[in-house]
Amino acid sequence: MTGSDERRLRWAADLVNTDIMKANLRALRTGLLEFFLESLVGDEITALHSGKPGPSDFSHEDFLHLQQMIKKLLGGLLTGDREGVRVQGNMSVVSPLGSWTDLYLRGPTQDMVLFNIGLLLLKKPHSQIKRCEAKEGSGRCEKLFYRYRGQRFCSRKCTNREMSRRKRKSDREKEATRQRKKYERKVKATHGENVKIQTRKRRK
Repeated sequence: MTGSDERRLRWAADLVNTDIMKANLRALRTGLLEFFLESLVGDEITALHSGKPGPSDFSHEDFLHLQQMIKKLLGGLLTGDREGVRVQGNMSVVSPLGSWTDLYLRGPTQDMVLFNIGLLLLKKPHSQIKRCEAKEGSGRCEKLFYRYRGQRFCSRKCTNREMSRRKRKSDREKEATRQRKKYERKVKATHGENVKIQTRKRRK
């Protein structure tokens, strides 16, 4: 998988977690257009958008619907859901120089985004698509994200929150151990070194 492929998958995963209605529409459209421009390089199968709305015409509502479809497609990888998403388009086969064949699919912008994501996932094991396991309240964050290198959580915010939580837990355990040793020394000083001290189970 090329750097371009990884960028496009990260774009798709990032879009799932974007607050669409608060996002800059021009920036959203630029990202969508770049997604298609990068899909034109080096692939024998190409999915191109046709008709309206095109990438430069997409509204916030169009992006909201696209977001839900990408979320369903990527989420299905992790749940084993085989229902998937429906796409439509017109297929053509082209042999530019007679030595190889290129496959083209043209259709609505949203459908071609989803089809391109499917092509990308054929190249890259879906183990790169993760759900964030950072604890959040009584549950977990569970946002979808594309795992880049050693990334473990969906965002810097979740990473910082999880690291802080783990540090607090570690500090509590160290303090409990310190208090336990202090208690044992006190008991042994009173009753002798051979006294048996019962260990209480720690609360989780």
